[in-house]
Amino acid sequence: MAKNQRLLKETGLESLTDQLNSGKTVNQYTSGTPNFGLALTDFCWLNNFRVDDAKIKQMVASANSDVECAILLYEALPDLNGLFASYAPFWTHLSHYELFDYMKKRWPNITKNIDDTPKDVVQSINYIRKYWFYHGAMNSWLSSLWWSVFMTRDDNREDPYELTRVLFYQEDMRTRTLGTYMIFRHEPARIAILEFIRDNREGILKTDFQDKVRYLMKVLNLLGGSKQLAYMDKTYFVNYLNGKKDDIVAHYKD
Repeated sequence: MAKNQRLLKETGLESLTDQLNSGKTVNQYTSGTPNFGLALTDFCWLNNFRVDDAKIKQMVASANSDVECAILLYEALPDLNGLFASYAPFWTHLSHYELFDYMKKRWPNITKNIDDTPKDVVQSINYIRKYWFYHGAMNSWLSSLWWSVFMTRDDNREDPYELTRVLFYQEDMRTRTLGTYMIFRHEPARIAILEFIRDNREGILKTDFQDKVRYLMKVLNLLGGSKQLAYMDKTYFVNYLNGKKDDIVAHYKD
């Protein structure tokens, strides 16, 4: 249902950032009812913006599955477009308010390390800054989930999220390998790459998976130096990638 969605202003984002950097609000991130001390003037309203609150709540229960949470987040925000999805206050507001419980469950090591040893204040601040704040489309937790679905959803497939699930095979591949290359923004190349990974995951990519995917992306990137890849269709990339199978096997031969 469309409603007026509350949204942080730039002043609110600056205040949240300053308070965190000072260490004053670290404990609020472990609180059941956090109070970040912002004024009403630190917020504005986004009119007639649909938010599916039920799907937002489902993310808490599904916090252990990043791909399911990405799909829920995408479906919960049907009015969000690529332009507004690059707006830092939007994602920072969600992480601190509507999705605060999800963020706490997904990233619980605010004051303690995985081995249960305590973190100092600086470590806690860096941890919170990394996951709760915006650093770019694929470098920020919530926005990277949304963008991953935005780039891969295909309503012409039996499962519209088939390629989304491929992208989430491995977190490092999603955010650092595929998501960082310009070629991956070209839809025909993106589809061909993900289908190649899907079709070869149990074959030539079964071992050294991440290294081989990085190798493929580097090869494609070098190819972009000699060809106008933006004008190439999916068939071109499918044929090119299939032609690299022997190279991959030879390159990573024991």
